[in-house]
Amino acid sequence: MIFVTLGTQKFQMNRLIKAVDEMAPGYSEEFFVQTGSSNYTPRNCSYKDFMDAETYNKKIAECSCCDHFYYVCL
Repeated sequence: MIFVTLGTQKFQMNRLIKAVDEMAPGYSEEFFVQTGSSNYTPRNCSYKDFMDAETYNKKIAECSCCDHFYYVCL
């Protein structure tokens, strides 16, 4: 799974979510986007606006079980 997280700030990241949503069909991996305060609704990705710490950590565990794990802080 590819997990895209935007944090909990009030700022929208609609362009990033849209870009991820548009590229998702080209990959065999499942995409999950934590959309935060953004109002773009992904069509090709699972998503949730905000998550509690337990749910967030479960998502991290789901995507970090592969050979390569990348954590990018923007």
